[in-house]
Amino acid sequence: MCVAIRRQQIAICVLATLVGHGAAEGVITPELEVSGDHFTVDSQPRFLVFVSYFDAMRASDETLESDFRYLRANGFDGIRIFPNWWDFRREIAFGGDTLLNGKGQIRLERFSALERILELAAQHGLLVDVSFAYETVLGLSNLTEQQVGTSQGLLPVNQVRLDDYEHALFYVAGGLRDYRHIFLDIQNEYNGRITHLSDDEVRRLRAAIKNADPHRLVTASLANEIGPEEVARRSNEVNVDIVGWHESRNPWQFDAMDALVKRARGATTKPIYMGEPALLEDGLTVESVITAVTKAKAGGAAAWTFHTRNGFDLSKQSLVESMTEPERRFAETFKPKLDATPWGANVAAKVAE
Repeated sequence: MCVAIRRQQIAICVLATLVGHGAAEGVITPELEVSGDHFTVDSQPRFLVFVSYFDAMRASDETLESDFRYLRANGFDGIRIFPNWWDFRREIAFGGDTLLNGKGQIRLERFSALERILELAAQHGLLVDVSFAYETVLGLSNLTEQQVGTSQGLLPVNQVRLDDYEHALFYVAGGLRDYRHIFLDIQNEYNGRITHLSDDEVRRLRAAIKNADPHRLVTASLANEIGPEEVARRSNEVNVDIVGWHESRNPWQFDAMDALVKRARGATTKPIYMGEPALLEDGLTVESVITAVTKAKAGGAAAWTFHTRNGFDLSKQSLVESMTEPERRFAETFKPKLDATPWGANVAAKVAE
């Protein structure tokens, strides 16, 4: 088994087992690309709306099928998943069933589970944001079991086992080459404390992914306390394809999303993807969240995510079953209002060319 071998042997084992992996025969995957400051799907410009579906790797096929039907029927374009995710089946804890183990080795049965998710998503016409997180894997960083759940401000800045993480991302990216409806987030909120990477580390990990798959779209998401211009600037500096922007919630300026996006757009020509807005569970109204997504589009953003904690644990029931009434109301009513919203002027002009 790959999980039992030493790191210097991983190349032989992973290459031998991942060769031939890829989209299942007969599965037509949507083709996601970047054109300037927006995304295209099968060469057609599209403003994208994702949903937080972090725990997809623990969802049953029945759950995946029912959720994907619901999401696509209501106008969602994709899901955001974490191949390495906390175990919420009890109090938040390290999971023993993440894609990577503590040595950065790939658990092959979990890689097969990831492929199954991607194939089912493709069958339903859904795109996938595959977001990586090293801090959720015991042994892959300095984070200990005793520190899990502690406020980040009380913890030292975390450090990844960079060589192991680099090897892992290289082989995962290589194994996913045939899936053209996905993009990779190198590290969720890499400017955080327990999620920390330096800009140089991000560049190194980006290079590993691009060496495995030169055409793979990548981002490295940033928490926005540093401001929209700085998020854009740092994304430019590390040379990712997409500006992964998790806007500030302190307070969440849902009615100023257009102005905030325009500030970021003034500092980058890359697509701006707003991946982790505030949550309806935090007492927001459906109308305020609809305002946020429509103003993001009006400001010229390329994509936005409907963020929900109900995607944190999918081992017991589906997302649809666990959604609150306001969440269902948002999911079932946002699309007509979004479609009626003109895309940012610069984006619209480029799309029309």
